[in-house]
Amino acid sequence: MLVAIGYTGTRWGETIGLERDFVLPTLINVEWQLREIRGRFFRLPPKDDSYRSTNWEPLVPVDLPIFLAGLLTGQAAKHTRQRCACAPEHGGTGRYMFYSPEGGHYRRSNFARRVFRPAWDGRYEPANGRPGNLVVVDATAWPGKPAAAWAPTLPGKPFAPPSGRGIPHLVSKDGTGHCSSCGRAVRLRLDGKTVTHKTKGEHCPGSGQQPDDDAPLACWLPVKDRLTPHGLRHSHKTWMAEDGIPEILAEQRLGHDVPGMRGLYAHVSPRMRDDLIAALQARWEKSLRERASIDPRSPVPLLDNLLAPFRAGQKTISQIPPRTATAPILSVG
Repeated sequence: MLVAIGYTGTRWGETIGLERDFVLPTLINVEWQLREIRGRFFRLPPKDDSYRSTNWEPLVPVDLPIFLAGLLTGQAAKHTRQRCACAPEHGGTGRYMFYSPEGGHYRRSNFARRVFRPAWDGRYEPANGRPGNLVVVDATAWPGKPAAAWAPTLPGKPFAPPSGRGIPHLVSKDGTGHCSSCGRAVRLRLDGKTVTHKTKGEHCPGSGQQPDDDAPLACWLPVKDRLTPHGLRHSHKTWMAEDGIPEILAEQRLGHDVPGMRGLYAHVSPRMRDDLIAALQARWEKSLRERASIDPRSPVPLLDNLLAPFRAGQKTISQIPPRTATAPILSVG
């Protein structure tokens, strides 16, 4: 989902509201968004009616580089029969590209706290006036598997690992207590090594698994402090500027109007769109090469498969797919 935001520039609501029928083999038609209001989701037109679609003027959809078209095809196949529970309330097909692990829609605040902030900042969000806990990982395999959330060291105060080493929770003798990361009720499992939330027995991103006593521990450094999913949209615009993409295409791809005579006389051409696809594909291939130079393997199965050609010494060949698609990636019965 985050790769899709970064390489298409779609807004958060447009991304979580992307229905499978609007994803074609080489492009995305942006015609709807899901907007969360007071805990409920509403299916609404894009912000300021900023349609990017083959069905709406100026007929400039969001073109996909070939790698992303392949990733989205696999993503769509994961949810072939899944339909969101709230579809009867807001309409639409109810079949979306991106769901949370619980099967519902991602909520902006929960996604930031549990997923985005730990990954990008190297620590969990601050809670109860305390600094955010560090993301501690078992560094046996790079880049490490999250093992626990430890409070950061404070100047002038001695540092002591949390009770149980890998259990940074306030747990009483009867095995119950509250999670120090999110504040929800938790229960200590019988093996004495992990803490789960009482609700659905799920793990908090801040709880983790207690590592073995001899496991090498490390903590993640920030990737980009305080970056947000919307910041990836800014990054997409910056990429287009660096790659010399004409302003008319860059603005229309993001759903912006080009004011004045610049927007009146300039039009998007097929060559502009092909140049953008090639530039995005080149960026992706470069990022994979740089990642493979650090470590050609990954504990994440999807990324490990993407790195496989570099382990075998193969070269990635850029291919720009023909713009002939008129049907969705998957037909919906």
